[in-house]
Amino acid sequence: MAANSYFDSKSRLYTYVGKRTIDAVFAAMILVFAFPLLATVWIAVRLETSGPGLFWSDRVGRNGRIFRMPKFRTMAAVTPLAPREDLGEAANPLISPLGSFLRRTSIDELPQALSILRGHMSFIGPRPLLPDDAASRARLAFPESLRAVPGISGLSQVRGRNYVTPRRKARYDAFYAKRVGWRFDAFIFRETAIALLTKDGVM
Repeated sequence: MAANSYFDSKSRLYTYVGKRTIDAVFAAMILVFAFPLLATVWIAVRLETSGPGLFWSDRVGRNGRIFRMPKFRTMAAVTPLAPREDLGEAANPLISPLGSFLRRTSIDELPQALSILRGHMSFIGPRPLLPDDAASRARLAFPESLRAVPGISGLSQVRGRNYVTPRRKARYDAFYAKRVGWRFDAFIFRETAIALLTKDGVM
């Protein structure tokens, strides 16, 4: 695809019609058909550790707008809100046994179907970051990176996840936003599925 395909009519049609329709349909299916699993996990989290079953945090969305994103809580309720990379090894004792499993299988990400249904997120797109994340600051040098709707999985997730530097994350996000299209999304979806099936994880 051309470098400026984000601004092409075909890309806009896919982004605002096709991609949005696919997102809404599959997010609704997850919330309906996976409801027994979602309810079971929520109860299990509540029973394992004190605190809420869902963890909500402010995230940077499209065009820099802040939205609230849910995940199943995987850490102690007293854990400070910070990017996972910033906590480093100090985060390990705070992760519950169930939380470790939820992270490894990416089941903790399933509540984000709510954000997708509301239009705040997509299945594929730049990862929604915390406002004080170093990668959020790095994105300021790559304004194109904020033009895409954030996703559960994206290019930086299948190209190194937390081991990618903040600046490279921002460059990946800008690269994706300039070339967004169904072929690119299909490629990232395939790479995500491979990572999950081989237990590498991506989120």
